[in-house]
Amino acid sequence: MFKTVLAAVSVAVVSMLLVQGPPVSQAQTGSVHPVSPKVRSGQAQFEKICLQCHATVAGQASFGPNLHGLLKQPHSHVTPATVRLQIKNGKGKMPAFGEKITAPEIDDIIAYLKTL
Repeated sequence: MFKTVLAAVSVAVVSMLLVQGPPVSQAQTGSVHPVSPKVRSGQAQFEKICLQCHATVAGQASFGPNLHGLLKQPHSHVTPATVRLQIKNGKGKMPAFGEKITAPEIDDIIAYLKTL
């Protein structure tokens, strides 16, 4: 009886692991490499501050520009430096956040944006 219960539990655990889906790092970055603390912090800051206006999934509508792939575009005028300035100083309809978040927090947000 014990062996039967143990076998059933083992099958259930393996099934859960197979159905659970990709690890968080793969779902967020498209790779199997672990997500750095900087990227995790950036994602948390992004969700707290930026997500209300900016989408991060391709094709998803948002008030501000969709940021999916923003820092992966070849030959783009958008660089980590230009993103840093826009977060700090604002531009157009985007408000400035330089007085509300720290430079390291902005760096963490940029690290997260590089994974999208």
